[in-house]
Amino acid sequence: MTAIQNIDIALIDTMPQIRTRIDADGIRDLAASIQKHGLLQPILVRPNVDAGDRFTVVAGHRRLAAMQRNKFKFVPALVTDIEEGTKTLEAQLAENLQRDDLSLSDVASSVRALFDAHGSQGEVAKVVNRSKPWVSKHLSLTDAKFDERVRELMTKDQCGDVEMLNGLNQLAKAANAAYFDFILADVRAGRMNRADVLEAVSQAKNKMKPPIQADDQDEGEESAGDQGELEVTTTPMKAPAIKLTPEQYAIFEEKGGMRWLLDLLTA
Repeated sequence: MTAIQNIDIALIDTMPQIRTRIDADGIRDLAASIQKHGLLQPILVRPNVDAGDRFTVVAGHRRLAAMQRNKFKFVPALVTDIEEGTKTLEAQLAENLQRDDLSLSDVASSVRALFDAHGSQGEVAKVVNRSKPWVSKHLSLTDAKFDERVRELMTKDQCGDVEMLNGLNQLAKAANAAYFDFILADVRAGRMNRADVLEAVSQAKNKMKPPIQADDQDEGEESAGDQGELEVTTTPMKAPAIKLTPEQYAIFEEKGGMRWLLDLLTA
């Protein structure tokens, strides 16, 4: 049976939770709100059967951190006999999914943990009250076959768009390595959005060449010497008129420069 108690904060332990990082600014703002208005919602704890009269937080880690910041001695808490493990994870995920600041990496890890516990995407969808496609897309992010370079964009908070990440994962398999390196550089720099990535995936799947564009010519108007060639405008003593960012240029040089590019185009 659940009951509300004022529990000594010193007797409350935390456990590894869904949220891998807690925003310090957010805790400070929450602490200020609690100082002014009080704690509007009690935290949820369960008895720690292995530690006598101690308790473990099930939900409300941010609220507890804010109360500790305010140097409160006691915190209102709902004491429940909820079991450790799957139900604890479900309670945390249900609470945190209502927040906008839970990282995609945290969500994906939690969905994976729930899937491992339930063994069914349908069951996970019921637990988190989301669709099966939503569950499937988030599960893919922690799949062993998911491209590690793409996953790193998620874990480093360089990309939080699940559709974009799954698109990049497809691109890693469909495109040549050099083209994918250029795309990754643009994504890291914030120069590509979801639509750009999905278009690149479509091009790669259609076995199109990397995006170095030549002037369109009407079919049949090419001379014998011009057929199949890409026209690159140059000026005396200057590099070809292809604009590269510093990051792209570094990749270009690392690959072998113009010789590598010519080999790529004639392959």
